[in-house]
Amino acid sequence: MRRFPKILYLGHAGLFIESSECALLCDPWFSPSGAQIHRLHQFPRNDIFALSEFDATKFIYISHEHGDHFDPEFLFNFLGRDVTILLADFVSDVLYWRIRELGFEKIWRLKDWEVCSLGSDCSVQIVCDPARYRIDSSIIIDVAGVHILNFNDSHIAPEGVSRLRDFGIVTVRAILWCTLVSPCSWIR
Repeated sequence: MRRFPKILYLGHAGLFIESSECALLCDPWFSPSGAQIHRLHQFPRNDIFALSEFDATKFIYISHEHGDHFDPEFLFNFLGRDVTILLADFVSDVLYWRIRELGFEKIWRLKDWEVCSLGSDCSVQIVCDPARYRIDSSIIIDVAGVHILNFNDSHIAPEGVSRLRDFGIVTVRAILWCTLVSPCSWIR
């Protein structure tokens, strides 16, 4: 019998994906002080989640360094645990060094479209935004036969769209709330 992964929408651009072999947090943003100089707050609210719900986390994907995607206050809860941070191989090392300064040592920077195994039933591919400075990214997750595309604030270039078609059926297209209500995201 096929066991489907647990997929929790955490508000804004956050996802928690758990299977028998993998537990992945994507853009976890829980800071009660908000982001962007306290002007932006989670919507829908996500203070209904207890930190203990994410105890199984082994991987954390951060799409880019904006405060509504990279939440150092929340990430401190994972220091000292066996957690690997997943990042795109950005042109700039700023986000990498900010995460290192928090105390994380296991940081994997993936090249565009590089397939990375997170367990026997989960793999990911990260793709940088095609804009000039390539400071944002999308993630494609294949977990227990379920395909998830999370492109939060990132763009996907036409050649990327054709690669996604080759990838197969996307079961969950996690544009998420920020994309639905914000002009910051679109697909070209």
